[in-house]
Amino acid sequence: MIEPPFTGPVRKIYFDTSGADGFVGTQIIIDDTPLQKLIDRCVEISSTTDLSEDLRPFSKHCAGFDERDVLRDQGTSVANHSEHDVGPAVVFLCSCLCEECWDSCVTVKFSEQHVHWYNFQIGSRNGKALDNFGIMTFDRQQYVAECERLKQAVFNRVMKQIVDDALTLEESHLKPEIRSSRNQLDAMLHANFVEIGASGKIYTKAQILDALPSQEPSVYEIHDFHAQAIDLPTPYTKSIHTHYTLMSTDPEGTTRHSLRSSIWVLEQGLWQLKFHQGTPMVGGR
Repeated sequence: MIEPPFTGPVRKIYFDTSGADGFVGTQIIIDDTPLQKLIDRCVEISSTTDLSEDLRPFSKHCAGFDERDVLRDQGTSVANHSEHDVGPAVVFLCSCLCEECWDSCVTVKFSEQHVHWYNFQIGSRNGKALDNFGIMTFDRQQYVAECERLKQAVFNRVMKQIVDDALTLEESHLKPEIRSSRNQLDAMLHANFVEIGASGKIYTKAQILDALPSQEPSVYEIHDFHAQAIDLPTPYTKSIHTHYTLMSTDPEGTTRHSLRSSIWVLEQGLWQLKFHQGTPMVGGR
């Protein structure tokens, strides 16, 4: 096991989410070389050389660590830990099922000006330490900035996906074929569903199932749509709040505008509508 003090060149770290070289997820680039190529090289050759001194490319693999992990409070990737020492932290989770390359971890230590990675391990080899991999040293300011850049980029993508998914959900429950089908409504509405109608009256799921399928369908248009996660905005979000303006045109051609708000929850892998409220807009617009 390698222990402090640490010496050696200062490296530059970059988290690549572009999917280059067939990777899925986030690939760690050390200077100009993917980290996993260095780990490949360390596993496949027998050497006592400090491989952190040799950054030549070696081979291609199919996965990096799961970038979504950086948004979890209890995340295990190195990008989760940009302020304090930690170990082991994940640098690579491979999906190729090759026992030689699965689950690579490292110990992270912070000093005043630098961040050090040491004691590299591969979990599929019963935690075997890659003693000849050596130590990697990074400039602390650049390292922390890169971790924060990754977190913000992932957060932005996750939030966009949440909005896109929520809009799809709202559009689905406004479709005539859904609203006219008791079975499809039953599957979409949560067991504890409650709706506060425009009149202020409260409707239960049973009341909606009895009344809605027999109504003449209206035409709906969603405008000014917004959505946010009620729990932490991560890829593991299980509750979403939406609000938007709804323009509805009934079979007689009368158009009304209302403010709408919904809460969707994820139950056993299925998104269900748990709460909905409609409030008429002043002047109908």
